[in-house]
Amino acid sequence: MDLFGFTAEDIPRPDSLPNLRRFWMNSLPEDAAKVAKKLYKKRKGEGLDLWVTKPRKPEWLAQNLDNPFRSWDGQENITPANAKKAAALYRKTRAGMVKLVESSPDEMMQGATELVKLYTEGFNKMDKGKYFIETVEREDIYTALDDILDLIPAEFNIDKENLLNFFDELKDF
Repeated sequence: MDLFGFTAEDIPRPDSLPNLRRFWMNSLPEDAAKVAKKLYKKRKGEGLDLWVTKPRKPEWLAQNLDNPFRSWDGQENITPANAKKAAALYRKTRAGMVKLVESSPDEMMQGATELVKLYTEGFNKMDKGKYFIETVEREDIYTALDDILDLIPAEFNIDKENLLNFFDELKDF
């Protein structure tokens, strides 16, 4: 689970948790990770199961807090290159949809259809021959697209379900 929105000062002190047996933190701000490791290092020698991984630099946080594919970074079945490509594809598709909001309803439908096509083809290309997109990743891709399609204003009367069905027809993963 990603742990953001707090600082190193928010890490509880070991003396406030005397019965703690397991302290696991994953994907958290770098300063908080350093403090957690330092504070609990001694307790590890006393049997504490200490696991603090994926400390995130401020630059990573700035780029990824609103990225629905941030959990892909560091997953065993996903290369760092594919995690970056997924994030870039999301940002490009979302930016394209934001731009389309200022267009006419006809342009919106045509543009949204093209964005869904490019988005889906992008993931098809990434998965081709590598087959890393499994159930969880498929759900991440779908949910991110669904959120992007939610940007379409209701007054355009665009049937979002048709666009999601188009996605389903095009996907090869």
